[in-house]
Amino acid sequence: MPGAKTAPLPPPALKTPTSSAVSTGKSDGAPSTVQRRKLKQLHWDKLKAVGEGTVWQAPLPDQPRIDFAELESLFQILENNAAAKRMGGGKSEEVHLVEHRRAHNISIELSGVRKPFAEIKQALLRMDDSALSVEQLQALSRAVPDDSERRDIAAYLQGQHPKYKGQSDASKLGTVERYFAEIGDIPRLGERIACLLFVRTYDATRDQVRPTIQ
Repeated sequence: MPGAKTAPLPPPALKTPTSSAVSTGKSDGAPSTVQRRKLKQLHWDKLKAVGEGTVWQAPLPDQPRIDFAELESLFQILENNAAAKRMGGGKSEEVHLVEHRRAHNISIELSGVRKPFAEIKQALLRMDDSALSVEQLQALSRAVPDDSERRDIAAYLQGQHPKYKGQSDASKLGTVERYFAEIGDIPRLGERIACLLFVRTYDATRDQVRPTIQ
């Protein structure tokens, strides 16, 4: 109808780069195609109507210039080192002496303690019940090395472990192995942690059982 406003045309469809190859974004000549990193997937919401005052009302050039290199840097998927090593077939340099599942569980316990291993060792040697919370002591009670693990750690540090003959670099040990190496020479480690737990929980336990013995 004459005088009636017409809805603006939707923006032209833009080709997006894929995970295998994208344009370098050069304006002169045909864009070259190079191998790129994997990109994050984008989920678009389709606009049913274009409202006034939006960016879509502004006229767009027929061939908008897009910097695909910048888009790639903003939306690329960053792989962690462990995944990259698996994909690349490279071997980890860390030395693992503790059984995988047990090491995984102990690693979770240690991450909850949030204290340097040297500080944990000093607190246990001094029997300082104020240095470690009940939660930290409970986590440490589940992270006590057994005799076999102690022997493996000691053999490696002496360069006599059969799997790593001649190697003794403590910096190459995994997280759990480094913790065991730090606290492995504490005498009666499990008993120390149990005593500290008893001291820290005595008052609460006494108040809990008092009604039943009166």
